[in-house]
Amino acid sequence: MKPSNLPEIGHGITWTGAIGSFVGAVKSIDLLTVVGALVAVGGFLMNWHYSRQREKREAERREDEKRENARREQIHEMEMAERRVRLEKLKGECRE
Repeated sequence: MKPSNLPEIGHGITWTGAIGSFVGAVKSIDLLTVVGALVAVGGFLMNWHYSRQREKREAERREDEKRENARREQIHEMEMAERRVRLEKLKGECRE
């Protein structure tokens, strides 16, 4: 089971429990109603848990991307400064 599939599985479990609970209530089967409600709540909690984990991973990924972009910008600025120094040095050599 891939982690990306877990919210969909939790969603399916929630609906299965809700439908089971509804059928149990309509047919006056108390055990099915309770089990269906518990399964629905369990599916909801599972979906909530894995959604929170996914959001946390995505936030960490965004922070990593920000740091990487800042690092690349720093490298670019350093390279440009180095090129300016070289260019000034070459201009000085041509004038002599």
